[in-house]
Amino acid sequence: MIRDNIILTDADGVLLNWAYGFNEFMKDNRWVQQGFEPALNDYYIHDRYGIDAPTANRLVRQYNSSARMLFCKPLRDSVKYVRKLYEEHGYKFHVISSQTDDKYAAELRKQNLCNIFGEDVFDGFTILGCGNEKDDALAQYAQSECYWIEDKPSNANLARKFGLKGILVDQPYNQDHDINLSVIRYCSWKGIYNHITGDSYV
Repeated sequence: MIRDNIILTDADGVLLNWAYGFNEFMKDNRWVQQGFEPALNDYYIHDRYGIDAPTANRLVRQYNSSARMLFCKPLRDSVKYVRKLYEEHGYKFHVISSQTDDKYAAELRKQNLCNIFGEDVFDGFTILGCGNEKDDALAQYAQSECYWIEDKPSNANLARKFGLKGILVDQPYNQDHDINLSVIRYCSWKGIYNHITGDSYV
């Protein structure tokens, strides 16, 4: 049975600063020079780094299945407001992340999130293969009107299909992409918190 205190959320680009960690991975593996700044306004990794798509896909899969998953940093003000939503309003978070098929790397993802936000914050984790679609995972919450928080426009747009309340986390790479009128865009977790709770004085 779906509970009304569950917030569904992506991890990378929403809870975690995936782009920063991946850029460090690219530097450490000499794909880019130290000090290199990728074109963050491009959604696709091959465009950001000026490499071919098959190589980009291989590198993303390598990164997402590595021990670096234990050390991903939180995104912006996510920790403060995720904790406030849990502690002050009773919300718990179910993470739906298209990360990897490697079960050990998936466990590192869960551990990283629990280390950063606290194990008590999470209702559960659905870890999908790298780039996998999220339809089946979201279908389990169909018509629940749970919040669904994403950074990928096409995934955020799934909220309408499944009767969820969609929120898009604003990123340089998604600003030129269309979203449904029902999906609301926020650049900070403070904005997300205020929207969910109706409290603008935090």
